[in-house]
Amino acid sequence: MKEVIVKLTSDHIKVKNGEYVQDLVRCKDCKKAHLTYDGDCKYCDEWKDDDDNYITVYHDGNFYCGYGEVRDE
Repeated sequence: MKEVIVKLTSDHIKVKNGEYVQDLVRCKDCKKAHLTYDGDCKYCDEWKDDDDNYITVYHDGNFYCGYGEVRDE
């Protein structure tokens, strides 16, 4: 199976032989990301070590993962 990321130009999704799974949420828009002053991700509620301590990650604000949830405005 091949997976791709596509930027939609409208709300209509037409994909041949595909299915919608979930919206992609970038770190800068995610409620689990704790951001730096310039909008990059300093750490995230999903990134923890074996002792359940938060790990400092420093991702670009455009980074994403499968756990993203849209931040409430």
